[in-house]
Amino acid sequence: MSSDTKELIRPIALNEATYNIRIDLWLENFRLNLERIRQEPQLQDLEHRKGEPCICVGAGPSLARNKHLQKIGQSGWKHPVLCCDKIFADALSNSVNPYLVASVDGSPLVRKFYKPSIVRKNIRNINVAFNVAVHPTVANMKKPAYWFTGMLDDVTHLQKHSVTYILCRLANHRGVISGVGNVGGFLWNEAVELECSPIILVGYDFSEQVKYKEQTVFWNGIVTEFLRQIMKEKGHEKPTKQDGIDAQDKASLIHQIEENPDFIAEYDEPPYFTKGKPVRYLVNPTWKGYREALRGLLIGLSQEQLKRKLPVTTTINCSGNGCLHTSSIQTPYFQAKPLEQILKEYNT
Repeated sequence: MSSDTKELIRPIALNEATYNIRIDLWLENFRLNLERIRQEPQLQDLEHRKGEPCICVGAGPSLARNKHLQKIGQSGWKHPVLCCDKIFADALSNSVNPYLVASVDGSPLVRKFYKPSIVRKNIRNINVAFNVAVHPTVANMKKPAYWFTGMLDDVTHLQKHSVTYILCRLANHRGVISGVGNVGGFLWNEAVELECSPIILVGYDFSEQVKYKEQTVFWNGIVTEFLRQIMKEKGHEKPTKQDGIDAQDKASLIHQIEENPDFIAEYDEPPYFTKGKPVRYLVNPTWKGYREALRGLLIGLSQEQLKRKLPVTTTINCSGNGCLHTSSIQTPYFQAKPLEQILKEYNT
């Protein structure tokens, strides 16, 4: 990190459940990637874009619904775009050439985001950032990547006993940066590292808009966790039919439709859009956990910058929906505005 931002980003580790499920995969990925990691540049080497506005592109449903990539491409945006891997091909298809594309997840499924012909044709001219624990099939590219050590545990308190600390040392000190559990959170953190301001968010829903709760991303995992708890409470070695029903009922209760007061629906499409009323979204505690982690980073950063009398980084959410809204973040340095307005205001 640069001297100005070196200690500004408050570290947030992964939750324990995620850590326990995935740690073996991550360590094996790291072992297989290590030779490349040591030979290729670290993320701190990426050229900073101090004082420039940048757009961070997440993969939320609002991105396609609001045609935000199309609007960014048509605007001829002149500043950095930081893009999650899932949206890489769509960005290029809309004439949006990212300054940086990032992969955080260790799953081999991430490889498919780099397979489209438009990605293979253009990737040589685009910076790519990899967590040291990405799957080797993802890392196996014909161009160098910028490597970083994703935060797995609280390195600030555990120090030499921290897995993150050990991986960072083995990787020749590839810098530690928190992704707060998702690539969108990482992109925001990297925008801070690049000294960009304002940081403009699109596709940052941290929520869903599906017809049935059973279609949500985390449904199966949540049901499985409730089932485990129910079986433990009842002393069941094998789940009964009623145990399964009870687990699904519990999972259903924690999926709630809420309002985003920052954006007003322009059409009717129940249950998430009623013309003239605030847009709505479906959320659960996992998504809210991501929001609270990013909120902590946002507020911690502004407090440190004010304390040090540095310019305060502003984040502007242009997603148009989702649980990341001004009433949930509650800091003057987090705003919500229509993307069209921002593109006119900052594309100079």
